[in-house]
Amino acid sequence: MATLHLHNKPDIELPQPTDPVDGICETGAWYVSEARAATMVGADLHIHRSKAEPSFNAGSILDFERRDYSDPRNGKTKRRTYFKFRETPGMKGRSTGPEGWHQSGIKWIP
Repeated sequence: MATLHLHNKPDIELPQPTDPVDGICETGAWYVSEARAATMVGADLHIHRSKAEPSFNAGSILDFERRDYSDPRNGKTKRRTYFKFRETPGMKGRSTGPEGWHQSGIKWIP
């Protein structure tokens, strides 16, 4: 099963995952192209506070949406991807090695 790991960076005030509503959550804004995001639907998703920590939220990607996002660090508006996922508490706690992370905080394991 393909897996997407996101290194969430709460200390720089980027959008955080939403609380679940009927088990459905949304990630914050991520730099992922529409074409790449489409290949991630159906994959497992793990969100980490740091690359070294186990995931604190996890589930299966249901869909994604591309929309404008105003970056609080510089005020620029950018087009970003938000993933909708079904939270699966039993999946939380997965770790991944330090290699393979992109600078954007994404690690995709096809």
